[in-house]
Amino acid sequence: MEIIRVAEPWQIAAVHYLRIQVALSLDIAISGEIDEKPGDNCDYLLIMDGGIPVATGRLRHYHGQAKFELISVAVGYQGKGIGSLLIREMEAWAADLGFTQVLITSKWDVRQFYLQLGYKTEGDIIEGGLFSLIRVTKTLN
Repeated sequence: MEIIRVAEPWQIAAVHYLRIQVALSLDIAISGEIDEKPGDNCDYLLIMDGGIPVATGRLRHYHGQAKFELISVAVGYQGKGIGSLLIREMEAWAADLGFTQVLITSKWDVRQFYLQLGYKTEGDIIEGGLFSLIRVTKTLN
């Protein structure tokens, strides 16, 4: 597996390719999945298996916190530890950038994944979209 801190146009294309695949598998409209705006202060991590993009996540600089968003693992790679690898690498990058706190808005049904990685739930369940959501946070060492 190759871990890439996205810097090249082809890498962002691979990020969007994977996000579109995962969005379609979850019946999420592509128009809502690709939501970057000019001026957003975001970084992307990409995991490649050979020439195949298999996982990605966005690290948003958010009110002094690292906010991890759009965590995506290719359907054929789920359940193989790739998601844990992705989160650990994103945490390392966030720490390199000087962040000490991570915030993730997680789908309620996958919160256990984050709890196993040392995250704590924060606040109430958020209803109103396609999925029930919960915020999880972690202080980086």
